[in-house]
Amino acid sequence: MREELLDLLACPSCRGELKLESASRRDGEVIKGRLTCRSCGATYPVEEGIPRLLAQPCPRAYRALMAYYDAYAPLMDRNYHNPRIAYMREVEDACIRSTRPSGTVLDIGCGTGRQAILLAELGCRVVATDISMGMLLEARRRLHARGLDDRVELVQASADALPFRPEVFDRACSIFGAFNHAPRWLRGLSGSGASGRSTRPSRRGAPYS
Repeated sequence: MREELLDLLACPSCRGELKLESASRRDGEVIKGRLTCRSCGATYPVEEGIPRLLAQPCPRAYRALMAYYDAYAPLMDRNYHNPRIAYMREVEDACIRSTRPSGTVLDIGCGTGRQAILLAELGCRVVATDISMGMLLEARRRLHARGLDDRVELVQASADALPFRPEVFDRACSIFGAFNHAPRWLRGLSGSGASGRSTRPSRRGAPYS
């Protein structure tokens, strides 16, 4: 995590400002530390360079979901590999390219990083979120293999409690079902999603789905 990411982040519980404490750095990036909300006092760890910004307390259903996708992350692309999925991926990529994305883009439910990689290759600055640390670590491995580490920030977050300040993104996208797992997804959008307050007014609109 680069410290400038703090300019985008907010407490997922109360939307308060976050301060970085007890940070360990390597090559100019925060590898480990703690983010503390100046308003409500909630604390969130930074582990392996990824801020873990899950609203507290974390629902039991979300803990089960995280465990499932943490275990599934290494297998996902191998299992989701058939002509139908390949066609869906082509359509998703075409949709993204057709909108000519630019600026700072929020990727909600990034999984192993497919769309984040595409957006970064198109020149966007990307903040990619997922509820699963396993998925985020796999996404980071793929970003590093393509030399895109400096264009993408990874954040652990739920789609219905997105931890971002108002009007900091030019666009947001969510592809391949992240909102299927978020019972309060509409709250996530109205609070921080593509049609909510975290995208700039001139670029506000519904996410890809």
